[in-house]
Amino acid sequence: MEHTNWETPVDMQAQHLAGDQAKTEPLPSSHANPSLDLEPSPASVSRARSSTFSSPSLYSSKPIRTRENSNNILLFYAPEMASLAQEMFGSSDKILLGKCNFAEFPDKWPKLFIEGHHLIKQNSCCFLASFHSPEVMFTQLSAIYEIAKYRARNYKIIVPYFPTGTMDRISKPGEIATAMSLARMLNATPLCATGPPTIQILDIHALQEKFYFSDNVLVELKSAVWLLIEEIRKIKANRPEETIAIAFPDDGAAKRFKSKFGDFEHIICEKRRAGNQRIVKVVSGVPKGKHVIIIDDLIQTGGTILECVKVIKECGASRVSAYVTHGVFPNESFRKFFPDQTTGECLLETFYITNTIPTVSKRLENQPPFRILSVAPVLLHTLLDDQLDYYEGIKQVLEIDS
Repeated sequence: MEHTNWETPVDMQAQHLAGDQAKTEPLPSSHANPSLDLEPSPASVSRARSSTFSSPSLYSSKPIRTRENSNNILLFYAPEMASLAQEMFGSSDKILLGKCNFAEFPDKWPKLFIEGHHLIKQNSCCFLASFHSPEVMFTQLSAIYEIAKYRARNYKIIVPYFPTGTMDRISKPGEIATAMSLARMLNATPLCATGPPTIQILDIHALQEKFYFSDNVLVELKSAVWLLIEEIRKIKANRPEETIAIAFPDDGAAKRFKSKFGDFEHIICEKRRAGNQRIVKVVSGVPKGKHVIIIDDLIQTGGTILECVKVIKECGASRVSAYVTHGVFPNESFRKFFPDQTTGECLLETFYITNTIPTVSKRLENQPPFRILSVAPVLLHTLLDDQLDYYEGIKQVLEIDS
């Protein structure tokens, strides 16, 4: 069973209308019946699906199948995510690149246009967002809302970094939980053809923020730490004699990530404040003689990780590395981890971050001790899983109809 290529009425008119008369195509051989009158009846004309051209000959029973209309994944993206989108496009023949033109009028307000918008309803759609700054959010939200209105078969908005995740609760009257504010903005995304759109977030700061979203959207919380697990496999292959332990800067990070590293010894740090000082100590595990990798979801100024590095080295660790999914690094705080200008030594063996915040990760490419891990495999895996679910659903429908 093939899906009809419902093109725009203008396109269909050019393909099927010759002069003032339309030619009716014969039915497929599997449906042929010599007793049927193949001339269009008034009833069939009234049931035509186009309000502009009502002739049933506008819809071909043998549509032209192309890559663009075969229910692939049409991937739109923010300008900052162009490199990541290209990587995903080059890794799978199921990905097509859509394009939003993010221009400006002379008064600096956005001038937006969706190229290839007629392909949206023929494919699954995805928008790869980058909310790295408040200044870019209005234009991206405008595009996100509009794509949904073009009747995508299903629609996923990928927000790799949820920027207001650290402001998830109120500790005193007057504070505003901006995590909920951003969730409300995404809740306003219109329905796609098959129902609510899906919001996918990588390593959100607080898991309970999932409940800030309404039933107007579906929420998927994914993790990128699997990229680190792959890197650890490479380390063990190159240095099989080395013992690797996983450290967490606080109990919250331990509860969240330790289940993903069940094969490794865990080291848990604890941080306490004494006046204006932050005191960090190891409360569980033995770092001595091990390559210790500190793991957290994000980093801001880097103060906590720096203190963890110091205390773990004092406990005798042979090497210390770190991993965070989101390298925020306001005010270029990443410079704290650069090699010492005198000795050339780094505090960390390797500092792994991902490209969820492209404006930062691009600045740290080829800069020791940083190593950028692309989240493209993680995002691509979830998108292709969605596509597999779609095809399995279609297969079941076809089996029922047969």
